[in-house]
Amino acid sequence: MILITSSRKPGRITRSFCKDLQRALPGSKYFNRGKGSIADIVDLAYRQGFQRVLIVGETKGNPSLIRSIIVGKNPRWDVQLYISGVKLCRELGCGKNDGDYVKVEGEVYGDVLQRIFGYPVEEGEPVILKEEKTMVRFLFEGENVGPSFRVRGWDEVPQRLKQQSSLKT
Repeated sequence: MILITSSRKPGRITRSFCKDLQRALPGSKYFNRGKGSIADIVDLAYRQGFQRVLIVGETKGNPSLIRSIIVGKNPRWDVQLYISGVKLCRELGCGKNDGDYVKVEGEVYGDVLQRIFGYPVEEGEPVILKEEKTMVRFLFEGENVGPSFRVRGWDEVPQRLKQQSSLKT
């Protein structure tokens, strides 16, 4: 299970992107961050049984970054994914999502997409996270069920963030 939130004071498109991610990722939940600290959100995620927190950052009002935190007794930053070219469900005409878990099919960034969006349990019907030529789409039975975006790259979360923020629950 994944808890999705945004950076502070997100724009409309970023909030919509977070809600669309919730729609695409089975068992996930969108949490409106407000003034909450990252440590507060990680603590909430831990208490509610989430395994991962995704924080969507933005540039000029558009989603541009997804940071991942692994939740547990000793939470830790994982990776960050740089994105662009976001298309929301209202633009794509998304269908109903009855998937139970996410199966990643990636050409270039498959491993990192699995780290961020993959599920440890694979039972039931999958939502396919399909990456072709760096374009990512969420599909259920061949139909779009979430936003699409282009992956520009990824890296480990910077050391300065690891030092700035205490993620202890």
